[in-house]
Amino acid sequence: MKKPGIAKELFVLLLAAFCVAFSIATIMGLASYLFGFEFEMEGAAVPNDPPALVLFAVIAIVSGALLKWMLRDIPEAD
Repeated sequence: MKKPGIAKELFVLLLAAFCVAFSIATIMGLASYLFGFEFEMEGAAVPNDPPALVLFAVIAIVSGALLKWMLRDIPEAD
């Protein structure tokens, strides 16, 4: 099986970071919405209303599924 190009590997890395960021934002937003936690971060917004949380969760799930689909043909290291 041939090794994927550097562009695909970089895109997969960027997609993984995107997936992790939206997953963390969703978890923080749920904590804020359900338990009243307040997060103070400079230049970052934490969603704490249900429509935004659903949107963030959907984005995280879709990007994770796309990431898994893109990694299907990358061979594992031995």
